[in-house]
Amino acid sequence: MPFYRITALSMIGLSILLMAIKILFWDYGFNKFLPKTTYDVSVAMSFEGYNEAIRVSTYLPQSDGRQSITEETQSSPGLSFSLESSVGGNRGYWESEMANGKKQISYSYQFSGVSQKFVIDSTLQVKPHYPRIFDQYLEATPEIQVDHSLIDEIYQEIAGNEVHLLPALSAIQAYTGALTPRPFKGVTDALTAARLGEASCNGKSRLFVAHARKAGIPSRLVGGLILENGTKKTSHHWVEV
Repeated sequence: MPFYRITALSMIGLSILLMAIKILFWDYGFNKFLPKTTYDVSVAMSFEGYNEAIRVSTYLPQSDGRQSITEETQSSPGLSFSLESSVGGNRGYWESEMANGKKQISYSYQFSGVSQKFVIDSTLQVKPHYPRIFDQYLEATPEIQVDHSLIDEIYQEIAGNEVHLLPALSAIQAYTGALTPRPFKGVTDALTAARLGEASCNGKSRLFVAHARKAGIPSRLVGGLILENGTKKTSHHWVEV
């Protein structure tokens, strides 16, 4: 009995010592020892075919340094499924050469992630030039009208000739965040959001990107799901700069 008691105490002491070494010397934070929350996520889509070719696609999550995706399953009777992977994420495709009647698509997975907070130095200035790989995140597109006179006019009003990164982004955030929220079906481009003074998350995000690129800050639109309990639509757009 004393032998087992000593062994148990030794194991506890060894665990505490190993944890201390990880924190002090291997740069482990306490959050790495805390239990992680895992979400069970299910995405459902339905449509009706009328003896025609059908192709449905959507972005799907991908494991990386910030999130882990496991237990992926999909069901789509009567449809073929394929997965396309790239650096930017995964994309799923469901197809049929002759779809007829109601079709159901379900996709589920388990998700666990780590939140990250980035602190921007208030003295950091917008760079006059960036490497060529950032060109695509600075240019105008049909839905992000960086070069339109209205976009320029609004940006001059909210940020003017601001050269510091954080004040410029804060001004853009304050402006786009103050737009009247209004759900739109389909795509809302930056110019429409600016003219109406209202937009859904995708319109606000495109307008944010248009102003950020006008300021010379590489930025892009990204999308995903808001993880909330329930069955309501929770897709969302936001911005990375």
